Parts: sequence; C-alpha cells; structure tokens
Amino acid sequence: MSYFFLLLLTLGLYSASSKINQYIFNEKENIIINTFTFSFFFGLIYLISSYLFILNISGRYFTYLFLAVITIISLLQIKEIYNYFKIFKSNYISNNRIVLTILLFYFFTILLPVADEDSLRYHLEIAKKINNGSFYINTWFDYITLGAHEFINSFALHINFEHISSYSNFVYLSFAIFANIYILKKYKEGSGILSGIILLSCPYLLALISSQKFYFFPC
Repeated sequence: MSYFFLLLLTLGLYSASSKINQYIFNEKENIIINTFTFSFFFGLIYLISSYLFILNISGRYFTYLFLAVITIISLLQIKEIYNYFKIFKSNYISNNRIVLTILLFYFFTILLPVADEDSLRYHLEIAKKINNGSFYINTWFDYITLGAHEFINSFALHINFEHISSYSNFVYLSFAIFANIYILKKYKEGSGILSGIILLSCPYLLALISSQKFYFFPC
C-alpha cells in the first residue's frame, strides 16, 4: 500500500514537473526535460536536510511538511495521473510486455529487505545516526562517504521508509527506458525499446538498483 501511495506521489510530481516545463520552456510532454525538473525535488530535499543537520535542527518536521505539500500537489494532479495510467495501458503494455515484465521483477527486487554491505554499513547507518543525534559519537573512516545519499535516506527514515534510494533507482531506470522510446519517436535517433532491453539485460543492474545509494540520478 505504501508503494502505491508512493507511485501516486511520483506521478503527481512528474505531472507538476511537466507543467513547470510547459510554462518555462514551452515544452509539452518532453520526458527528458521533465526528468531533470523532477530531479529538482531530490536536490531540494538534500539541500534543506543538510542545512538542518549543520544547524543541529531535526529534519522530522521538514519531512512531514514536504510530504504534506507533495500530497496536495498530487491530489491537484489526479486527472493527469489518471491520464498517465490510460496512456501507459494503451501505448506500452500491449507493445512492450517483455520489458515491462522484466521491470516488474526489478520492482520486486527493491521490495526485498536491505542486504548489501554498503547500505547496511553507512548509507542507512549514517542516515540513522543523523536522525538520532549520534552522528558525532564513535566517528570512523566511513564518515568520509557522507553525501546526498545519506541525507535523502535520513529524510525518508523519519517515516520509517528504508527504500527511498532503491525506489528512486527504479524510477530513474524506468525514465531512462521511456526516454529512449521518446527520443526514437520524436528525433528518429537511437534504438528505442531495444536500448531498454539491452540496459535491463545487464546482470550488474540487480546490485545497483537494490542499493540504498543513488546510481541512476541524471547528471
């Protein structure tokens, strides 16, 4: 149920990103620009969370406020979210069943308990120490890895959600596949869905997508 709610929030933010792009860049339904605008929200979480940490202020209330705001935004985009489901059903499900089936298995992967060493050792552990106020107690060399991943994980841990990074990896993997389809359709360049199949066929992807570290963040 929590992932369904998260999906609605994701589509709501994507719809808002699309409208921002249409207003600023006069670009309608450009998935590439929309993805970069969508990424702005993660940058905002990182920026505010890191400054709250520097100022020794708990980020719990910021998490609650941010979730309340994006929930309202998503509710205002409910018609567009419904249209996304209709477009997805009519344009993708019937024509790309293999890719969607593989994506579904990748989604099941991110539902598994966190098990990789890096996530358990510092991506989640440091985030927990940020939240409980013990960051400066028993410091170690792992602390040099402190970065955006830990602050975004810290943000999500305030609502006991450990999979924000792996979920985001899955979302951006999906964006990458749909962007290739968009590029082929609009610019007649690339391999379209074939690029997605090649990407999904990489065995190493399983380790990356399930990690609590951002591996698919656009840059």
